[in-house]
Amino acid sequence: MSWPLIEKVKRQLNREIGTVYKAPGSALPVALLYPNTYSLGMSNLGFLTIYHHLNLRSDVMCERFFLPDHHDLAEYTRTNSTLFSYEHQLPLAGFSVVGAALSFELDYVNFLKMLALGKIPLPAAERDESHPLVIAGGPAATFNPEPLADFVDAFIIGEGEETVQRVIDAYQAWRAAGEAKSGLRSR
Repeated sequence: MSWPLIEKVKRQLNREIGTVYKAPGSALPVALLYPNTYSLGMSNLGFLTIYHHLNLRSDVMCERFFLPDHHDLAEYTRTNSTLFSYEHQLPLAGFSVVGAALSFELDYVNFLKMLALGKIPLPAAERDESHPLVIAGGPAATFNPEPLADFVDAFIIGEGEETVQRVIDAYQAWRAAGEAKSGLRSR
């Protein structure tokens, strides 16, 4: 990982209030992606509400990811760094669940960039149980999920604040049952 990228994230975190730090390995790791810059993501109340509600659960460790700006993208490319979380600088591919908040259809391209930066295979058909479950929600995913159908394992349609809890419960039950990824769809 690139030291300048890590330092930039740490500077941003030092200015925050309300950041939740849970010990890695203590709970289900959930990555919450905002497919735009940090400043835009931190002004999105839906994104922040889901982050807060997920971290209220003792069985979930939710960490945030944002689309790097063009200067940071160049640094990611130069150093072959993988997209990492803000709270503990953990790689995206190491999370069990990846959820994206899609507010606009133009976010679709940024979401795919983030998956690629995180070293997660883009087509859902190429991902197996060793890869994170990729979920998308938000207004754009509710109104028009079809363009991302080949890249997303499941969509949250409607109010994510309520539904995301049931999705996490279903994921936990599926994981405890040891079923194949296809078995999760029936939950």
